[in-house]
Amino acid sequence: MSEITTSSARQKAPRRLTKAVALSLLAATFSILTSTISPVAVAGASDTTSVQMTETQVRAEIAAVTRWQLENPRPYKTNCTSGGTIYQSVPSLPWYNYLGRNDSNANCNICNGYNGQEWCGHFARFVWDKGGAYDVAQKPSNYASSQAWRTGVGNRFHAYSTSILPKQGDVLVWSNNSDSSRGHVAVVVAVNTTNRAITYIGGNEGVNGNSDSIVLHSDYWTNMDVSMSGKTFRGFASRF
Repeated sequence: MSEITTSSARQKAPRRLTKAVALSLLAATFSILTSTISPVAVAGASDTTSVQMTETQVRAEIAAVTRWQLENPRPYKTNCTSGGTIYQSVPSLPWYNYLGRNDSNANCNICNGYNGQEWCGHFARFVWDKGGAYDVAQKPSNYASSQAWRTGVGNRFHAYSTSILPKQGDVLVWSNNSDSSRGHVAVVVAVNTTNRAITYIGGNEGVNGNSDSIVLHSDYWTNMDVSMSGKTFRGFASRF
């Protein structure tokens, strides 16, 4: 299986910024959520949009679709058996959405097609496919592996540098210190260029003792080298 890292090892408590920065980031994400979003994207159905969108529009839609996964009930199973009961999550706003019951850790939800695989890479693929015009060439072919977002997108991967900020819709990549072939990814939903702070959301994380969660984080870009315990931040992949 491409992504082996256990979700419980990924999560640390959401980082807190200064009040001014946090309010600025919340204003930015509110602007995303109140912008016009295609019903196809929000519903999570296959993207059949044929209208050409600008890069800025696509990035904003990816961010909006990502945030929508955090804030709304999402389908999941407690095991991956065919015909198993499909439940709906109950978001715990503003920080996380747990796609499981009693810490079932089943890795079975709409993002990975209920296939039981670790799903942070599936989550990034899911929101990229739902946000803006679909292009199969834009995501890594082995998107289920977190490190494919670093090695499988050519020059659209940007190694971490404090002087280069990501944009909405970019995918952040970490690798495990114990095994650099494995790690984690998350999607950028807001960037404050003045304070150099970002908000990002990851799937298949653990919070409050529950794994299989979608989790919101906020952090200063200069702190990304210590953003997740036991992992090294590598940089970000762009769709453009």
